[in-house]
Amino acid sequence: MKFDLVDARIFLSAYDHGSLSVAAEQNNVVVAAVSLRMKRLEEQLGLQLFRRTGRGMKPNAAGDLFARRARRILAETFDAEQDLAAFRGDQKGEIRLISNTDMLAEHLPQALGQFLALHDECSILIEEHTASEAVH
Repeated sequence: MKFDLVDARIFLSAYDHGSLSVAAEQNNVVVAAVSLRMKRLEEQLGLQLFRRTGRGMKPNAAGDLFARRARRILAETFDAEQDLAAFRGDQKGEIRLISNTDMLAEHLPQALGQFLALHDECSILIEEHTASEAVH
């Protein structure tokens, strides 16, 4: 199986929101590109990850499994990047943030942008969850 980390990120955006439009917006690509990436990912895996409905996309059992694995892969990749940055001595801080969709979409971009403009040596890992999962 071949897929890249961008595919995993886009897949998780579509998975979490049930929407190609939201996935496109979150990943700064057009909807057609997200649709094509999801189609190619499903073709490479040889199975469907979503049920398409008139109201969006609903993950199936394979999509649920792939989402769990993709989250682990992205987390491990981030951890590896941070560990290696320590060898370069150029990473000063790491912030891990769990947020719900509304906060992430409406309030955090400006605040995080201002913070990172002042502290570009820091990295921020954001995990998006439902409100109840974020509190937990």
